[in-house]
Amino acid sequence: MSIAENHGGLYKNLAQLRATNGQAENNFFKAMGLDYCYVEEGNNVRALIDTFTKVKDIDHPIVVHIHTVKGKGYEDAEVNKEAFHWVMPFDLETKKPLMEMSGISYRDVALEFIMKKAASDKTVVAINAATPGGFGFYKENREKLGSQYVDVGIAEEHAVALASGIASQGAKPILCFSSSFVQRTYDQLLQDLAINNNPALILVYNGAISGIDKEMLENLKKDHKVVITLEDGLLDGGFGEKITRFYGNSDTKVLNFGAHKEFTDKVPIAELYQHYHLTKKQIVEDIQRVLYL
Repeated sequence: MSIAENHGGLYKNLAQLRATNGQAENNFFKAMGLDYCYVEEGNNVRALIDTFTKVKDIDHPIVVHIHTVKGKGYEDAEVNKEAFHWVMPFDLETKKPLMEMSGISYRDVALEFIMKKAASDKTVVAINAATPGGFGFYKENREKLGSQYVDVGIAEEHAVALASGIASQGAKPILCFSSSFVQRTYDQLLQDLAINNNPALILVYNGAISGIDKEMLENLKKDHKVVITLEDGLLDGGFGEKITRFYGNSDTKVLNFGAHKEFTDKVPIAELYQHYHLTKKQIVEDIQRVLYL
């Protein structure tokens, strides 16, 4: 089901198993002590039912390795697997999309920048996690980038850790993520990249605009002079800032409570609450101060 070609030793072994109908002596799964079963006709429902019937009552772990044909049943998708991994609605006869995209996209601008930077600076490395088409890294561009392009597979976490490692050695990583999957990287962004102060350019694609409940906020504005937001998180880019921006051109005052963007090391939570004005006493005092100005 991969979008583009696979990389790495594990994939080589899987290819070897497919080529030998599961009989290769070198078997990653058996090496871990697991039983192993191979199904060559993975698109054959009867073959799958027969296999699952055989293994369903086994009292120990067993790997069922199923070989499928991507795009099975639609010739164009079988031939051009990468392009047909994800498509917009199109005319079945002409193969042309029903919706034409016009103008220059964010992806186009970013790709042009990456390709130019990589051509002029061999320390630039583009990294993505198994979604190359979303960023314009089609086969011809991957070949142009050569060793300056790394696809880590479905492992956004590793992409960030890898970027931190090569940045520490003087390389200039450019990380490309789909917004749907970037949440997987949170630990590595903090632990591997930020704490080590290693530089990386991170591009997040296809993010959507999130909204707020304007009707509720308008009602608050009618009946309240002050709106308080309290969040157990960062003020920078947080929920409170959204509310503050909404009331920016009105007479309504907004008081935000939350933490500052900084690294703390083994600081007791009580001290942090005191530092950020998040104790009950401080919150009440700050609110009273604003109300009676």
